[in-house]
Amino acid sequence: MNLTPSYDEWRYATYDEAVRLRQMNKQARNRLLTGAALIAGGIYAGSQSNTWAADAAAAGAVVGGIAAVKSGLDRRKQTEIHEQALQELTQSLGREITPNVLDIEGATVELSGSAEQQYTQWRSLLRALYQADQGLPPITPIPQAR
Repeated sequence: MNLTPSYDEWRYATYDEAVRLRQMNKQARNRLLTGAALIAGGIYAGSQSNTWAADAAAAGAVVGGIAAVKSGLDRRKQTEIHEQALQELTQSLGREITPNVLDIEGATVELSGSAEQQYTQWRSLLRALYQADQGLPPITPIPQAR
């Protein structure tokens, strides 16, 4: 069983997702830290201010910090999408490269290859079982054009 094409395709697909996930995690962390710093700075500045302009600037920093924290939380939520995509790609690879061994009416049958190849093998097996069960002569497969 040749795993190289499936594995190479998986590596290609997961690389982009992993890079995006890393970037989004970094952006989320930076926005959360920036927001926390703005909120803390705004609160401290507001407690030390003696003028209405300083109070307004402190309030603006707090509001900006809250917006940055919200943005960071939103970005974190988006990372979940990329994490799920990576998980699905990995599961797909597992299904594609794992041969399925079946016990059918006392006979052990192994389906191997890609998911599409295993599906084709499974349909052929079911067709042969149906024909044998119905007492029909086996049908000679039609060669597929390449």
